[in-house]
Amino acid sequence: MDLSDEQMGSVMFGRGPNSWEPVALPAGPRPVPCWAAGLHVDFVDAYSNAPQFVIKSRIDARSWDGKRFTRKGRLFLAVSPDGRAEAYYHDSALRPTMIRRFRDEAGTLHQYRPSKPRSAPTDLSIPVEGEWVEVERLATTQQEGFGGAHIDIVMDDGTPVTLRGPWHGGAPDGFVEAAYADVSDPYFTSRGPRPWHDRVCRAGLFIAEATFIDIFAKYAPHLRLARVTSGLGTRVQPLKPEWSEPKAWVMARDRLARLTQRFLELPEAERPASILCGWWQRCAGKTACVSIQKNKCEILLPVPHPSPDPSNGLPPNPNEGQPK
Repeated sequence: MDLSDEQMGSVMFGRGPNSWEPVALPAGPRPVPCWAAGLHVDFVDAYSNAPQFVIKSRIDARSWDGKRFTRKGRLFLAVSPDGRAEAYYHDSALRPTMIRRFRDEAGTLHQYRPSKPRSAPTDLSIPVEGEWVEVERLATTQQEGFGGAHIDIVMDDGTPVTLRGPWHGGAPDGFVEAAYADVSDPYFTSRGPRPWHDRVCRAGLFIAEATFIDIFAKYAPHLRLARVTSGLGTRVQPLKPEWSEPKAWVMARDRLARLTQRFLELPEAERPASILCGWWQRCAGKTACVSIQKNKCEILLPVPHPSPDPSNGLPPNPNEGQPK
């Protein structure tokens, strides 16, 4: 089984990120892929989840001509010439397997019986004509990722392969994960007057980090970017203008300040000898810690940690204030 970053964040809650460094953003106009029309950042306020990205796309960003997958261990990865990627995780060997498929009148095989194209999103779905057949394909064993769904792919040598119940995992090295809204899809445009990033979006898009940084610099010129390393691997995360460090550190400082305030509000005779922060292993109160064991931070001197310089060495986004 593989877990997404959100799931891993729940599993590893309390262990926290280990380190981070600022990301220098390119100055001036930079070419971005023609399919990228916008970027929205969801900071997931009031929760400990890492901020998330949503791309406004002019196309179905996970589809491109000649898509081919390579395999490295558990990872099946396809990368487009312009930096988009699709990834699945599965650990089994590939073996010839009889698989049930629906064959339409044109001879195309489908996992499910498809419907005819609709002229309008409100039209009824009418199934296409065809028949169910048994076909032999190279396939993995059946697992339960994506609800046990079968994903048909083509390997880089042209071999058709079926991944049976593959898993969604974290971003491969060198890629950034994002959801995307395909604004060219009539179904998307029929979903009412809500903001584009608050409609029906698709997950599972990975973007080469260099390409993503160009998109971020263009469409989020008021924000900055940091590279955070933790048990999940290394991920890029956005920073709010008022933040001097990534979200996990900001939340750790806030928690430390609340605990300290509660401590100071107690009558001196009722104050315990120490308090447990119980947050990140390398938390904002590290300079006041006397021991770090099992991710518990024991603070003998519960004095609020001073707020750092807002810049904290972070380079500004050189595109702030520039037209998009």
